[in-house]
Amino acid sequence: MKLNLLLLFFFSISIYGIAQQDTVLVKVYPNPFDSVAIHSIQLKEGDRFEAEFVDVQGRSLCSVPVGTYYKSVQFSEEILLSTVGIYFSLITINEEPIIKKLIFNGKDSTSFLQFNLEVTPSKFKKETLKIFPNPSISDILTIETETESKNVTFLVYNMQGGLLYEKEVDATGKKAKTNVLVSSWKSGQYIVKMTSKFGEDQKIFTKISK
Repeated sequence: MKLNLLLLFFFSISIYGIAQQDTVLVKVYPNPFDSVAIHSIQLKEGDRFEAEFVDVQGRSLCSVPVGTYYKSVQFSEEILLSTVGIYFSLITINEEPIIKKLIFNGKDSTSFLQFNLEVTPSKFKKETLKIFPNPSISDILTIETETESKNVTFLVYNMQGGLLYEKEVDATGKKAKTNVLVSSWKSGQYIVKMTSKFGEDQKIFTKISK
């Protein structure tokens, strides 16, 4: 989630327009701050979130690892600030950037970034994986799912956890589908999995030799 200095200043100049777009989604207060900067963030179930706190030179002071959230959570990150001035929280939700400008007033050198993630349940039904034929002596395995996501990733593993197949498929008419050539696979069981923005599912596929 690194941004170069030029890009950072471009976003800082445009910060008013960005804030207008995400006033409901992301709020940061108090601002200016001295000991705690609270980030109040509204996510939908299954949203991917990450954040990084940087100075005006683009140097990272702390970061929050990317995570996919299905329930509300609160956590804090400690930061050491020695210079009064402007800083930025670089927030990414589902790979969409949101930049928040913060002002540190210099009262406490040891400060905290607090993140309150409020996760609301998805209005969509859980994703359901379908595989056929199963069990099968066919050379082709069909995997499909009905989905509200724009795209879905299909994966197939052997029972030892080895990845045999992976493909991201764009959904058409709220359905995603792929065909897998399994003619060279040995007889046995395999784990078929799908993941999307709104959830995941997996099933066991049994291959039978002709």
